[in-house]
Formats: sequence, C-alpha cells, structure tokens
Amino acid sequence: MAETVINDINNFSDDILCHILSFLPTKDAVATSVLSKRFRPLWLFAPSINFTQPNEDIGSWVVYSVMRMRGLKLPLKRFCLKINGPIYDADSFDISTWVNGAIQRGLENLDLSLSLSLDINFPLGNILGSKTLMVLKLNKLKVDNVFIDGFPCLKTMHLDDVVFKEHRHLMHLLSGCPNLEELHAVKPVVEDGYTFNHDEEFEVQSLQNLVTVRVSMADCIPMECIRQVKFLGFKEVYHHHH
Repeated sequence: MAETVINDINNFSDDILCHILSFLPTKDAVATSVLSKRFRPLWLFAPSINFTQPNEDIGSWVVYSVMRMRGLKLPLKRFCLKINGPIYDADSFDISTWVNGAIQRGLENLDLSLSLSLDINFPLGNILGSKTLMVLKLNKLKVDNVFIDGFPCLKTMHLDDVVFKEHRHLMHLLSGCPNLEELHAVKPVVEDGYTFNHDEEFEVQSLQNLVTVRVSMADCIPMECIRQVKFLGFKEVYHHHH
C-alpha cells in the first residue's frame, strides 16, 4: 500500500507537488527536501511562505534566509506570518522588509498576525504599493505611519484587533483600496481616541465596489465610506472586566 502511494506521488508533476507544498507551513515544506533528490529544490518553487508556529520561537534570520534562498525571480503568491511567541531580534524594520520583499515577488495574499504584547509597530507608510495584492489580513497589529501608495487591486481586507495610532492612518488605508469588495473590521482601535463626526468632510469617498462589510465599531469606519455596500453586518463585541 505504501509503495503504491509513493508511486502515485512520483507520477505527479512538479507543478502539482509545489501546489501541495504551498499549503504546508514553510518549516514542513523545507523538511520534504530530504525525501529524495527530486524533492530537494521543490519547496523553493512553492508559491507560498507560511510561518504559522504559534507555540514555537522563531528567529528573524530564518525568515531572511528563506526569502534570500528563493531569490527575486521566483513568484510568491502568499506570505503568511502568524506568531504568538517572540521573534528574536525582529522589529518594525524587519516586518516591513519581509513584506516589501514579498510584494516585489508579485504577492497576492498577505496575512500577518502578531501578538500585541510584542510591541512591534507595522509601518504601513513604508510598504510598497502593489498592483497584484488582492487579499490583506491583519490581526493583532499596531499600525503607525501614513499609508501612501495604495493597493488598487485589493478585493478583501480583514482588520481584526488592529490598533491604529491615528484615525487618519485608517482612512489612508481605505482610500488606497478603491476596488475593495469585502471589508471585515472587528475591534479596530484608534489610539488618538478619535470619534467620527458625521458633519465632517472626509477625504475618503464611498467605496463603490463593496459587497460585504462586517464591522464591530461604526465610529472607526465612517458609514459614508460603506454606504454602497450590499450586505452589512455588525458584530457585537463584549468587553470583559476583571
């Protein structure tokens, strides 16, 4: 039975094997390089970098090494970094360097989740604009700096437990995504305590292509921005006091 499975795998093309490897955490994809001579380089061609080891420490050198080994010519469709533990020697500069490196490789899907306790700010203003990015998911991040270039092809944005230093940073992010179709914003926080005034004119115009919006705090996401949406949902968030 095992021999049959191995033979079946050997019949797969390299493209199919790389597609399969793209669903694995990068650590596991790299581990397949010891299986055979054929598998040795395949993980480099998987169109995904996926660091999702919530209970393990990770050194920043690991991420840099993987990015360097892939080179700039190999396309990268998805970059996922979900870390609850410490990232040794990593700071805001490292995070933006990794993201920009992924964008330069034609990134389509960016998924970042860090612990707010790490006190690492994500400088959106230092991130390159992208004409390929279609999905942006940020979770448990502190965002500072002003968003500049924009993501004109972005279709999906999730902002879960994201802390913005200033309300205008959130507005710049939205204004840079004119073709957004899905917005999911649960517990976004603005540190400057800004509350949207409905009499105030905003530079962010209504997002004309919105289909689905799910928010938990209407004050952070002005209704004027989402008035064209087809499906609107509000998520009730409970705050527990100890």
